[in-house]
Amino acid sequence: MATETTWGSKLGLIADSTLVTVYERNRCRANGLGTTSQDKTIDKNMPRLREGLVQLEQELSQAEQDGSASSKELESREDTLIKLQGQLEKLEALLQDKDDADTRSSSRSKIVRFSDNAVEVDNLDNNQMLQLQQRIVEDQDQNLDRLSEAVGRQREMGIMIGDELDTHMDLLDDTDHLVDRTESRLGIARKRLNRVAEGTKGCRKSWLIHLTWTTALPK
Repeated sequence: MATETTWGSKLGLIADSTLVTVYERNRCRANGLGTTSQDKTIDKNMPRLREGLVQLEQELSQAEQDGSASSKELESREDTLIKLQGQLEKLEALLQDKDDADTRSSSRSKIVRFSDNAVEVDNLDNNQMLQLQQRIVEDQDQNLDRLSEAVGRQREMGIMIGDELDTHMDLLDDTDHLVDRTESRLGIARKRLNRVAEGTKGCRKSWLIHLTWTTALPK
């Protein structure tokens, strides 16, 4: 019988490794890279996770019925089962945009994949499992670092776009100011032309009167 420290641990290891693979697949897709190896690993692990959860639920139910485990052990197993169910739901949510073919069952052995290396996990002892879990944590940290870098780049791009928008707004403000000044100058020039036109009209009348008066005088 499995001890409480190992009950469900291999299934948890597969869930962790599958999560890493999903993140790696999404990163490859975002960079336009192939995802064949990641998709194969996901296709292998997802059915095994579902089948493993069903088996653990049956084992827990049997232990409750026959009293083969203490209340503390049953509580610990129930917590483990709830955690594994949460991991499976998270994976299914991340994979919900995959094609139906991506969820097909597979009877091949469980594999944890790191980059181009594959590691069999069916027959690992506790120490090997701990070492593999450490590798998974390190791989997750690397994925988080890459995600953080991507977010940082997006933030920098946002700042640059914001600065460019501010520059355009300043240019628009300057243009509005120039338009206002031009309209003011046109208004002043129009008034001057009107005054000149009125003055010219007055001078013309005076000239006609003078011409008429001069013509009417006796020679």
